[in-house]
Amino acid sequence: MQEVSSNNSASRNVSFPAVFAGLMVLWPLLALLGAQGMTPLLGLVAIGAVFFRPAAPRPSFLLAAFAILIIWVSASTLWSPALDTPVFSGSLADGNFAIKFSALRLVGIALATGVSIAVLQSSKAYPRHAATLLAGIFGVHLAMLLATPPLLDRGLAMAYETQIEAQRDGMQNVLRFANALALVLPVLLAAVWTRGGWVRNVGVFAIAPAVAVFAFLGSAAAILAVVLTLLFVGLVIVFPRSGFRVIYTGIAVMVMAAPLLGRLAGLFDTLNLNLPLSFQSRVWAWHAVTEKVSERPITGHGLEAASTWRETYLTRPEWLADVVSRGGVEAAWTRYPLIPSHPHNMALEIWAETGLIGAILTATTLIALGFRLPPPAAMSQRLKMGAAGLTGAALAIASVSYSVWNEAFWASLVLVTMALIILARAERA
Repeated sequence: MQEVSSNNSASRNVSFPAVFAGLMVLWPLLALLGAQGMTPLLGLVAIGAVFFRPAAPRPSFLLAAFAILIIWVSASTLWSPALDTPVFSGSLADGNFAIKFSALRLVGIALATGVSIAVLQSSKAYPRHAATLLAGIFGVHLAMLLATPPLLDRGLAMAYETQIEAQRDGMQNVLRFANALALVLPVLLAAVWTRGGWVRNVGVFAIAPAVAVFAFLGSAAAILAVVLTLLFVGLVIVFPRSGFRVIYTGIAVMVMAAPLLGRLAGLFDTLNLNLPLSFQSRVWAWHAVTEKVSERPITGHGLEAASTWRETYLTRPEWLADVVSRGGVEAAWTRYPLIPSHPHNMALEIWAETGLIGAILTATTLIALGFRLPPPAAMSQRLKMGAAGLTGAALAIASVSYSVWNEAFWASLVLVTMALIILARAERA
């Protein structure tokens, strides 16, 4: 009886930060596999959080704005061309009942985030050991990235049967692996910076080789993430009282001004800039999406509508001629879509698929978040640096990489944010 009582007491003493850190051991492996497993990982974290009885969220303007945004995004599914079948189909009796409603993924991420953050904020545990484990996990991720260049070709050859699959699917996963580290790097940098001594020196000097690997892999998003990380950390130092308000208001303005990205194509054509084809095609895609925005500017085309836009470069002979003049293979580019699945800019995609209403709701939520965060001067150094840097890294990736509805990206961002909170609490302790 004494042994049973002791075991029950031990189970009651398990803290949520410890559970979270234990689950995060999967982070480096999931990142290596392309980061798509981050959504189930957040689901496991949320399931674990339920056992700690999360408190109901307090009503706030930020919560209300975010809830309205999710409702509007979900409603846009109903007029999206991507919804080519009924929302409900089949029957339970026949065993083929199905629900096709893409917004459910976003609602699930939102609920998992709310439950997990609520439990973490209410936790009174002393998270020193959890913080040490999390720093070690992110350090392993960094070490894996630094070891990538000499192992890349051999690893892709082992993982994929054909060279085409290795270059297409394999390199895409490698770039996602790099982007995941770009989110981790601000938190890791904040953690080692506040430790001081040789730990700080090693951590700071690790940035340069990490950026070199990003360049080797061709991950412009990850390089931009490092630049914005340093810039945003500088902003909260320069503006110790209003830093986060400045940052998030600025991002909100960028969201509202996103359709101006389409003007870049004409501007670059006027300046006759010889841009790399990969970047030039991105600018042309933004131009094509801006034209779609003008077709339904108020409500947008609906969630994931961009995935149904199949126009190729055959519809733009002037762009195709430009591509061929730069050495592009005409046969390949005639089949290449103007908009490859999504705009590769989240703000512009919000405009295209949820319209002016979605853009206003997104901007309002961002401004509310900026005013809800404490002034940088009231934060610990680790939390201030980590929060600012993570915002910069997330903005960089959101601007050039994933679809705004990519739940794996948002799950990754939530997990890194929770790790930052635990690391910051360990610093205060």
